[in-house]
Amino acid sequence: MTTIAGPPVNIGINESSSNLDFAIFPNPFSSFVTVKLAYDKPANFSLFDTQGRLVKFLQLNNRSTLIELPELLPGVYLMQIESEGELRTQRLIKERQ
Repeated sequence: MTTIAGPPVNIGINESSSNLDFAIFPNPFSSFVTVKLAYDKPANFSLFDTQGRLVKFLQLNNRSTLIELPELLPGVYLMQIESEGELRTQRLIKERQ
C-alpha cells in the first residue's frame, strides 16, 4: 500500500457568505408569498414544480414583492432567486385552501 501525503486540498463546496440574501413568507402558503430582498438590485424569481417545469417567472425590481399564486395545485415547489450570477434555491409548500 502506498500513502501519498501533501498539503490539504479543499474538495468541498465553497460556503462563503452570499450577497444574495432574501426572505420568503409565509411558507407553507395558500395563495401568495412575499419575497423580501436584502438589497436594491434586480433579481429573477423562478418557481418549478416537482417535475422540473417552470410554473412562474418574474423579475423582482423592488425590495419587497407580493407574488400571487392561487392557480397552483397544493404540493411542493422549488423556488430560485438569481441575481448578478448568484443563485439560491428554496423549497416552497402550497397548502390546500
